[in-house]
Amino acid sequence: MGAEYPPRPDDWPIALYATGTAPVEVVNMARSGRPEGKVVGRFRVTAPKATTWTKVMNQARSEARSLGGDSVLVTKGDTFLMVIEGRVYRRTE
Repeated sequence: MGAEYPPRPDDWPIALYATGTAPVEVVNMARSGRPEGKVVGRFRVTAPKATTWTKVMNQARSEARSLGGDSVLVTKGDTFLMVIEGRVYRRTE
């Protein structure tokens, strides 16, 4: 992870992937397979219980953009606490 990348623009598309240990709501929104590229960072999103999973994923995508990423892989989460964690990937160029 050591290299830093410039942030992506706010409208940069961030692909969403999830493992089987992610909350089912997130898995249902995710693409199948694994992200391409290398890991450039990690994220953790905690949201109030009254929010939606779409808002949680938008926050994860925003964090990925700030790290210069192209995709996120949600590796775990908690449906009751509305918490997700994962890795940010950047395509190799």
